[in-house]
Amino acid sequence: MRRADLTGTMASVVDVLAFTCALVFLFFSCAVVLWWAYDVSAFIAGGAYERRYELSFVAQFSAILSALIAIVWLRRRTRLAGVRPLQVAWTVCWQTAVVLLFYTIVILLRRYSWTPGQSLDDWTMFFGSVNARFFSEAGALSFVLAALPCISGLSAALFLLQARFPKAKATPQS
Repeated sequence: MRRADLTGTMASVVDVLAFTCALVFLFFSCAVVLWWAYDVSAFIAGGAYERRYELSFVAQFSAILSALIAIVWLRRRTRLAGVRPLQVAWTVCWQTAVVLLFYTIVILLRRYSWTPGQSLDDWTMFFGSVNARFFSEAGALSFVLAALPCISGLSAALFLLQARFPKAKATPQS
């Protein structure tokens, strides 16, 4: 294998690792934001929920959000050449906000248009128990007003960080 091929392969591996690490960090960041935005500690302290129960729901919802954001990131990764970093960050931020807002609207429409004659399985309710926990009562407002702006900003910052991660340069073989 030529040195240029090996260096190019190494650059691809570093790029995939940076993307994966950023997604993992995004997952944990979303979990922290959700914990804060929904004031989960107060529910646990008040005895409304058990810690393990809430950790499970926060982790599940954080995984859903991370998957949705990964779609934005993958779409945007193909359009990085020659674009200023702040423009990339702003684009990822507003696209993340739009995707998460669209998800919220779909969930709310489904929840409020549901009738007892329809099925109750998790697929038709789009992860019903998880979404019920975060979008019932005033939960949608907590998500849209507190969590969504924070998560969109984190998404932009993490995307920019991983996209600008130094990549190995292919050198011609002499």
